[in-house]
Amino acid sequence: IGCRVVNIGPDDVMAGAPHLVLGLLWQIVKAAIMASINLKQHPELALLLPEGGGEGGQGDVEALKALNNLAPEKVLMKWVNFQAAKACGPTFTPISNFGTGLKDCSVYSYVLKAVAPEEQEEVVADLPAKVAAEADSLARAQLVLDAAGALGVTQFKIMAEDIAKGNDKLNMGFMAAIFNKLPGLSGNGVEASAFNPALASSAAEVVAG
Repeated sequence: IGCRVVNIGPDDVMAGAPHLVLGLLWQIVKAAIMASINLKQHPELALLLPEGGGEGGQGDVEALKALNNLAPEKVLMKWVNFQAAKACGPTFTPISNFGTGLKDCSVYSYVLKAVAPEEQEEVVADLPAKVAAEADSLARAQLVLDAAGALGVTQFKIMAEDIAKGNDKLNMGFMAAIFNKLPGLSGNGVEASAFNPALASSAAEVVAG
């Protein structure tokens, strides 16, 4: 499954060395929760590229290959910025990490608003405003957790304290769980019509090599 076990042997696991066991456990959890964040499982991820057939765009085979070769966490980061910008608008500043970039919860609020199904839009309609108005960091994080739970995101458990402290690994896992439940790249908004059969075919060809 892709876990790195350098300098970790059976005796280390049997002895229960905390840092080694936890490190191995995180690799297993990460591999599982990130398994579908790729073009093969979600060809609509091609929509993360700029529109059009020019260099670097959705119709550029080399750009699709580059996207396909990215590590799952890099693809996830692109998705986060794509969705947050969709909900926030041109004032959004892209983030570059899952720790400090998410701890104030504003990006979470934008992402959840962007990916919520039409029938559940009322759950997150005013989430960004509520998060922005809340001064307490734990209360902000709880608003995000409550909204995500209401939308059915239950794959990965995280505490409000983990979000507020900017725990990079746990925030990445939680954001991956949001993607797995609500990728939000088809079936809502302009992107639904933008993801056409030709683009799907191009993505499939890239994945097939």
